Amino acid sequence: MAGINPQAEELNSIIKRHNKTVYELLSKKGKAIYWPAKGILAQSAAAKNKSINATIGTAYEDDGRPMILPVLRVF
Repeated sequence: MAGINPQAEELNSIIKRHNKTVYELLSKKGKAIYWPAKGILAQSAAAKNKSINATIGTAYEDDGRPMILPVLRVF
């Protein structure tokens, strides 16, 4: 996949090696996420000025409201 962080690519290869079915079940977004090896500060710097920045565990909508999964909105 082009444009994916090398850490995500490495994780994807590990997942494929251990369970190809699990890898194939991942969405495009799922294949692009990873736990930053260099820590949260490095991830925060990399996410600066991106359309979605969920580096502190909270994703925000464009208007600044917390992003909530539709399935959780009913609770």
